[in-house]
Amino acid sequence: MGEQRPLVMLVDDDPSVTEMYRLGLEMEGFRVSSLNDPQGLGLALDAEIPDVFVLDWELGSITGGDVLDRLRTDRRTSAKPVFMISNQPEAADEDGRTARAGALAWLIKARTTPDQLAGRLLEVLPPREASF
Repeated sequence: MGEQRPLVMLVDDDPSVTEMYRLGLEMEGFRVSSLNDPQGLGLALDAEIPDVFVLDWELGSITGGDVLDRLRTDRRTSAKPVFMISNQPEAADEDGRTARAGALAWLIKARTTPDQLAGRLLEVLPPREASF
């Protein structure tokens, strides 16, 4: 059986951002499932549960915090690592609910390259065994 590359679910309503991170993460060895509309999250999770989530804060009518709350109440995703990524400063989450819900970090898009994001993701994922 071959090595399974980790799956990242990237939720961002800006298609250019999702494409940039998707391409960069794939170059770093990840598989990427991207959603530009968080309403499709349920169907995406029915297809495959990712190893880690990256959520934008501003997602149109809802926030990344709303999506994180939903992930934490779903038994399939309640313990999965989640990173917030946004152009907004962490202060956008005024009540601190993303930290309380277990988001591991708040990353600023303008300062986080795809390879830097890959490094952060690898820090929280279990090491994968190579197959020969």
